[in-house]
Amino acid sequence: MLECRLDDLGEGEGAPLPCRIEYGDGAIWIHVDGYGTFNDMPGDGFPIKVELYNGELQILLWRDIRSGDPSDVLGMQLAQETGER
Repeated sequence: MLECRLDDLGEGEGAPLPCRIEYGDGAIWIHVDGYGTFNDMPGDGFPIKVELYNGELQILLWRDIRSGDPSDVLGMQLAQETGER
């Protein structure tokens, strides 16, 4: 587990948000305090997941805490360094 914080990069003076990054079940999971998922208790959710699926890197996002399923699955194929530029 890696504990870190996200600083506000905007022009306001928002407070930093604590976060943690964990590896488990073959994936990288990202938790940011105050954000979670439908099936988890407050403070326990990981709304961002990075995984390798059928040989393709993808990022899963749970943008709606009311849903148990990811709202977005972002394929990273176009970011591969072997691709065209």
